[in-house]
Amino acid sequence: MSEEKIDIEKNHKEPPDSMTEYLPITFFQTDNNLILKYANQKGLDTFGYNIEDLGKGISILDLVVQDDREKAKYNIKAIINCENIRGNEYTGLKKNGKVFPIFVFTTALYVKSEFVGLHGAVIDLSYHTNLNEKIRKSEERFRSIFNGSPLGIGIVEFHSQKIIDVNDSFASMLGYTREELIKLCLSDITHPDDFEKEVSDVTLGLNSSLPIVIEKRYLTKQGEVIWARLYLSPKNLELSQSNQFLGIIENITDQKNASLELSRSKQRYKHLAESINDIFFSFDSDFNFTYWNKKSADLFGLPYTEVIGKNIYKIFNDIKGTALDQFYINTMASGNTSELINRVIIGGKEEYFEVNAHPHEKGLTVFLKNITERIFTEQRLKESEERFRLLADNLPQFVWITSAENILTYINKTLSDYLGMNIHELNLENWTSRIHPLDFDTYTKVNHEAYLKRQKYEIEYRFKNKMGDYRWIVDIATPRFTKENQFLGFVGSCFDITERKDAERAIHTFIDELQTHKKLLEDKAEELSVINYKLQESEYQLKNLNASKDKFFSIVAHDLRSPFHGLIGMSNILLEEYDELDKESVKTFLSNINNSTKNLFKLVENLLSWSRLQTGKLEFNPEKIDLFESVLYSINLLKANAENKQISLINKISQAVYVYADEKILISILENFISNAIKFSYTGGRIEISYEERGEDVFVHIQDWGVGISEDNKKLLFRLDTGFTTAGTNNEHGTGFGLLLCKDMVELLSGKISLQSQKGKGSTFTFSLKKQR
Repeated sequence: MSEEKIDIEKNHKEPPDSMTEYLPITFFQTDNNLILKYANQKGLDTFGYNIEDLGKGISILDLVVQDDREKAKYNIKAIINCENIRGNEYTGLKKNGKVFPIFVFTTALYVKSEFVGLHGAVIDLSYHTNLNEKIRKSEERFRSIFNGSPLGIGIVEFHSQKIIDVNDSFASMLGYTREELIKLCLSDITHPDDFEKEVSDVTLGLNSSLPIVIEKRYLTKQGEVIWARLYLSPKNLELSQSNQFLGIIENITDQKNASLELSRSKQRYKHLAESINDIFFSFDSDFNFTYWNKKSADLFGLPYTEVIGKNIYKIFNDIKGTALDQFYINTMASGNTSELINRVIIGGKEEYFEVNAHPHEKGLTVFLKNITERIFTEQRLKESEERFRLLADNLPQFVWITSAENILTYINKTLSDYLGMNIHELNLENWTSRIHPLDFDTYTKVNHEAYLKRQKYEIEYRFKNKMGDYRWIVDIATPRFTKENQFLGFVGSCFDITERKDAERAIHTFIDELQTHKKLLEDKAEELSVINYKLQESEYQLKNLNASKDKFFSIVAHDLRSPFHGLIGMSNILLEEYDELDKESVKTFLSNINNSTKNLFKLVENLLSWSRLQTGKLEFNPEKIDLFESVLYSINLLKANAENKQISLINKISQAVYVYADEKILISILENFISNAIKFSYTGGRIEISYEERGEDVFVHIQDWGVGISEDNKKLLFRLDTGFTTAGTNNEHGTGFGLLLCKDMVELLSGKISLQSQKGKGSTFTFSLKKQR
């Protein structure tokens, strides 16, 4: 596709013969940002705009629907890149939002090889038939009009005088090809006598705001001289940051040739007008015909020669006083483009015409479009719609239709009665606001997916009725598209399913209740099973505990009986042999009785403490206790026992170490552990009481270096059923009950007890206490 390089401003203000203002085709021109600089009146009327809108700035992309804009951008880019774009069909978008099919032919405009805009034509295809053939013919006609300027155009670099670009008209004017000409400089094609003057005039013009017109001589390739008129303006000289300028060159060598070219140009436009399928005529302000195209002659049977110059009332003597006559008069007087649907009888047949009247300073241009088929089609459509409406209004379900903008265009009487509103009231309210807020997003998503996939959708949601109550409905709808894939909206029907939903909800509630009761029964059964298992476990433990206690009481009875046998035996000897015994023997017997009595008292005291502990009657008053002081107190209690065996009791507890415990219980634990260590320590040994802190616990260690305990005997300690005990290093006797009591008391204080021992090397008993909180 060749580049179009014309004076855009001039072309906008002075279209050839103002012919574009009379043609039933939209002509336009844009700037390099695709904003309209010019549109003929037909174009403004077609798209519903006025001259004020044009002044505010209209993008040509706003004249097509959103779905076609990417396609339009792509085609425009191809046109700018001089690719062979032969015109395109789009869906046009009027100012009022209505859409209609259009065919657009566009040519790029360049200045100094820089894109400066588009110009082209738009054909309304709304009621045309045989579109492909008409588009092809339209393309041929418009390409012959727009594809190339009859004036020469050249771009020259000012300082070097190098020719940057020319159009085919200028190249042809000088007998060169375009490729040959752009290899030359301006001085190569300018007559030597004119070159310096041209440079001087242009230099002066750079600082002037006035247009520059230079008449000069050019040299053709064959060496011939031709005269031309060169048009330059300040705007031409500021097309870029470089020193390039653009000139419009008119060949004035032969005025006859110029006149002939003008005649040919008029003939081309006349041919274009004659090729229009619509009836096209014009008359002056006195209503005398000034133009009458072939379609007019064919329709009315009146040739051009019989009409031109004649008054409309002489040609059509029955028009006087009709609505059409008044329409022409009013349009001429108002100066505004007007439309009228006119019914006439031609050849005994009823015909309808769309009359478009365009007033101008010389008179009125009229286009007549035969819309008979459209009118009859609309009538048939109206009858069909009435039949549809009658059927839909008597259906028990709701029927509705929406536009592409989701505006309701029809609802049946059933739906109107259900909502208590007519379609106008619904659209004012925005009918989708009646959808329950919790269902709205789901509805929107399903609706959009159906549009994208072009498939039917079915969805259940809550919808507000005329009482303001939300009712469940099932909505079934299908998207509508034209053959050209233009989306028209949805058509659908709805049913009120609230009662079904209530029944389903009741069933689900009943099932949920059954499931709940089942779960409760299962839980109860499981609880009973656990309780039964625990009862069996408790029974087993109780049996074992009773057996252990029986054995324990047997051991305790034995341990109590043995001391009493000794006491009875020694007291009998004293009684029977008192007179024969010397004083030292009596003292020995009394000492033995005293020791046995102390051991027996200790055993009974431990038994009473353990009994109170088991029955929960042991007093338990935990408080803040200084561990150092408690250990020191216990050591003082047992100091005499330790000294008898020359054993050192060492308190390694730091001062101000506080635990949370019952003081009496803690003293009892320490006394038992230290007594046990003294019993099994060798004469001259030592016992250390130390501690360590771990987290929230304090661990107390009672360590001796006595006889130690074997691994087998360790297993017998802290048990109720064993009564395990051994003699001390000085043959001290005990019951082993003190360790069992210590274990239970430590656990009462939320602690634990452990033992580390090795036979022959000593033992370390450890128990834990809670730090003071």
